[in-house]
Amino acid sequence: MATVDAAELKNIFLLFSFQYIFQISYRKEGSRMYELKAETEQECNNWVQAIDAASFSKMVLQKEELEQKHLHLVQIVESEKTAKWQYTQQCEELTVEIKKLRAELCTLKKEWRLTPSRPMILASDGTPALATSEESEEIKKIKKVQSFFRGWLCRRRWKQIVAEYISSPHAENMRKRNSLVFRMVESEEEYVEQLQLLVSCFLRPFKMAASSQKPPCTHDEVSSIFLNSETLMFLHQIFLKGLTARMESWPTLVLGSLSIRF
Repeated sequence: MATVDAAELKNIFLLFSFQYIFQISYRKEGSRMYELKAETEQECNNWVQAIDAASFSKMVLQKEELEQKHLHLVQIVESEKTAKWQYTQQCEELTVEIKKLRAELCTLKKEWRLTPSRPMILASDGTPALATSEESEEIKKIKKVQSFFRGWLCRRRWKQIVAEYISSPHAENMRKRNSLVFRMVESEEEYVEQLQLLVSCFLRPFKMAASSQKPPCTHDEVSSIFLNSETLMFLHQIFLKGLTARMESWPTLVLGSLSIRF
């Protein structure tokens, strides 16, 4: 019969005395797991919250976010590679078609040169053509491919020009200037509105009250309180009107002369 000493009985008693147990495990295979025990439920919850708020948990979340971003970028790169390969294949096919059409054009030129009985004229691009009202199918194909290729080159060059201008210092300065002009117009409109409210709701009623039999204040006091309020309102109204008129010629704004006047 097996016997159990006092130390083992004490460990068994401690194992069953803790009712609240939680486990720490890692997602990596073959990693060790840890079992922790607490005496009360509150203590167990405090331990779990402390472990959740630990730096390792934050690093794991950041690692997962970075992995998701990396996966998204990899997908974007793969889609870009696929699109690039498709465009390259399309350009190669068009190049082969152009070479084929050029060869056919050279052959037609040689045939036209060998047949002097046919009347020949020069086309708008300098190539010889028959003086007939109807064009051949080969010429139509050549013009169609040339038109398609010229349009593609023009669109590509235009996109490059626009992208270069957007990233240029001049475009950045213009964006800052336009933002400043818009903020100035908004501030001036708000200031003129406040001045109109001051004059119509306070200055003029005070002037009328100062002319009454029992005035609450004299004309000198009104003038000292609302000094040059009407003059400021008229000047800013004129400035706002000129600024609004200059805004109609957007985007070619010339504000220097307007600032010199005031």
